[in-house]
Amino acid sequence: MSGCINDSGEVTPKGKHISQHLVDSITRHRKGHDFSWSYIDTVIDNPLRSAIQPDGRVIYLYRQPMRRRLYSIVILENGDCIVTAARDLENNDLEGMAKKNNWLGLRY
Repeated sequence: MSGCINDSGEVTPKGKHISQHLVDSITRHRKGHDFSWSYIDTVIDNPLRSAIQPDGRVIYLYRQPMRRRLYSIVILENGDCIVTAARDLENNDLEGMAKKNNWLGLRY
């Protein structure tokens, strides 16, 4: 059974459940780049950093392998539910998200 409160029924290749919020968000914000479920597994398996939000969700920060400093994040709750994810984020994007969401200990 999934730890997702709003499970979409989809899973990553490594068995993480995808929330409906993430499915809707990717559809809404897709910028023509590929955002596959296997990419989410890559972020979780190879984070530059990780941190815990005050609500217990775990944030995985991944630096994309390019010349420009772009990052991806994945937020996981209950150990197996991907709440949300984003890619192609710059430092200022991360700073704003960190302040808004009170991410403790997340350096980038």
